Amino acid sequence: MGNQYPLRNDEVKEELTEINPLYNAIAFGTLLTSLDKLGLKPMLVARQATRILAPIIANLAKQIYGQEPSKNLAEFVENWKVMIKKTSLVDPDKSEISLADKVISMKLTDCMYQAMADFGKSQGYPACPLCIINLILLSLIKAQGIGEVIDFSSKKSETVCLVKMVID
Repeated sequence: MGNQYPLRNDEVKEELTEINPLYNAIAFGTLLTSLDKLGLKPMLVARQATRILAPIIANLAKQIYGQEPSKNLAEFVENWKVMIKKTSLVDPDKSEISLADKVISMKLTDCMYQAMADFGKSQGYPACPLCIINLILLSLIKAQGIGEVIDFSSKKSETVCLVKMVID
């Protein structure tokens, strides 16, 4: 199943940059907010989505990194820095990522999902109803078997999102 969607590195960047942020915000933001109001909290939705996304994203990550999967969280953070530079997810020159005591902290600037974060804020969330970058990271961590995310948070201020992930 993981090889079902093979992409070249140039196709990955092209695919990620062709997404209309406003349409994503309306479609996914409304869906995620609705699920939350039904009692399916973002962390529960993320864990379920991760089970589906992990096999798909594992192959994608290997293509982007150009090397074998991470063996531990420190390698994972370094590989994530590479991924950020090779995609248009955030501005790599203005973003920061660190690891301390099994907590990944990120300052993400100019995230491609800013419209969704603005939508989330309009619905009472501190950022996206479910941070898409958190979902990507949850899936990558699960796919590589280096831990399990037990909690995450995100908060948007202007063009910067502060994201934290606690890994067990």
